[in-house]
Amino acid sequence: MTSTTNYRTFSRLASEVPPAPPPAMTARERRSLSLDGLRDRRGAEMAYLSALKILTKTQEDLKRAVAGQMALMQTAVPGAQESLYVLGPSGTGKSTAVLEAAFRVYRDSLEKHGQVGVTDPVLEVPGWSHDLIPVIWANIRSDASGKAAVGQIRSFLLDGEPRGTAWQITNELPKVLPRHGVSLVVLDDVHNLGTRGKNAEEVLMTLKNLQTDLGLLRIAFVYLGNADSKTGEYNLSLHDQLSQRLIPYQVDHFDLDQRDDSAPQNVAWVDYLLQWEEALVHLLPDLQRGDLAAKAGFKLWTMTKGSPGALIGILKRYTRDLLLDEPPRSLGVDRSRLLATPATFKYSSIGRGQ
Repeated sequence: MTSTTNYRTFSRLASEVPPAPPPAMTARERRSLSLDGLRDRRGAEMAYLSALKILTKTQEDLKRAVAGQMALMQTAVPGAQESLYVLGPSGTGKSTAVLEAAFRVYRDSLEKHGQVGVTDPVLEVPGWSHDLIPVIWANIRSDASGKAAVGQIRSFLLDGEPRGTAWQITNELPKVLPRHGVSLVVLDDVHNLGTRGKNAEEVLMTLKNLQTDLGLLRIAFVYLGNADSKTGEYNLSLHDQLSQRLIPYQVDHFDLDQRDDSAPQNVAWVDYLLQWEEALVHLLPDLQRGDLAAKAGFKLWTMTKGSPGALIGILKRYTRDLLLDEPPRSLGVDRSRLLATPATFKYSSIGRGQ
């Protein structure tokens, strides 16, 4: 079972420069464009909308936590170390925040080794050279075994199915990772690991052994996972030895106090909506300050249950559909239409150039 992402894909994503927002254009100006001009305009709008990313304060804090873990590992005495275990429900932006931190690690490493702008960066060491791969990112597949977990780490470096047992692959990794300059390993969706049943001990011990090996190499290790949908438990916390080496970091949805508009959590929600207004005004020049935060803020919260992912889905789909109207009557917020947008966030619905 190989990972769908390898280091070349990760490298491309980390190196992408977000497109600049297109100049604001009113609905009337847009209607005057030629067919070719409208197609080009839409391409620029959809590229900007697709790449648009605004992190919550919690996500920014999580980015700093990953950076802190990296700094700690660089100065740690080699040996068994604690790892960050990022916990929280889907839609809170755990993966997005850690991915942004991982991109920063990747870019900093390229700069450190003088490989900025190089398509296939190389780590030069006396006697040999290998691809420079500072970050490994593996999304764990459903019901993954111990072999699948370490195998996805291995296959990130090399395409193809890794050979051998979980024990053999785990023992091989400490020899392979330094040759690629790996400094951070991230396992996402660890709730998919098969940590119940007869193979549970094998899966968790494999991770514990790998974590020890990475500590000896001073490589930071980060886990991301949701709670079990039935029990509410976090599977890595169930293992006595592994749980003692985890630093839990909780990420939750936005909360709202319906009795006190000035409550800190309410202010945080309003501030986040205002940031989206400022970003979307490049596409929707008729948008007025407060259209989202003041007029639709509470309804948006009830629709999304405070999930940043669900909110992003609503705002991006609404904006996309408005821009694809022929011709657009207005480029602002139609509250009834916005609030009729489904709350489920499907990333595939926001494609580049649509």
